[in-house]
Amino acid sequence: MSHVSVLTPSLRASWQKQVSRSKGLTAAEVREKVPSDASLACPIDNKLFRDAVKTPCCGKAYCEECIQTHLLERDFICPNCSKKIASLDKLLADKPMRTKVADYIEKAMEESKKDGGADESGRDGNTQQVIVLVITILNPVLTHLPQI
Repeated sequence: MSHVSVLTPSLRASWQKQVSRSKGLTAAEVREKVPSDASLACPIDNKLFRDAVKTPCCGKAYCEECIQTHLLERDFICPNCSKKIASLDKLLADKPMRTKVADYIEKAMEESKKDGGADESGRDGNTQQVIVLVITILNPVLTHLPQI
């Protein structure tokens, strides 16, 4: 007697996501998470700074795109100190912050690899290796089964 499990599209996507985790986080995945260091988060989108810039009036750091959008939509008024900013050209690249963010991303990626891709569910690298093996073995079979 044989037993075959059918993976639905959503379950298949979940399996594929689990498999990719065993390789560690990508830079894009790190950027999407709320940073553990709040000083690296943009006050507008609460995500890791992307191309950090400072306002000329009060020196507050923002993602370049976030502050540009804010200024264009709100008559060039600084969201922190409410002073008028003459133009987008007045925003200053925050090179030290950009370096901190790059270091943070690199460290987070390396730590995720060391953790063996363990995620919030507590699965470790060994469990994921078994999952990868099962998917690898079953994948040709599963692709030919009707989807439910």
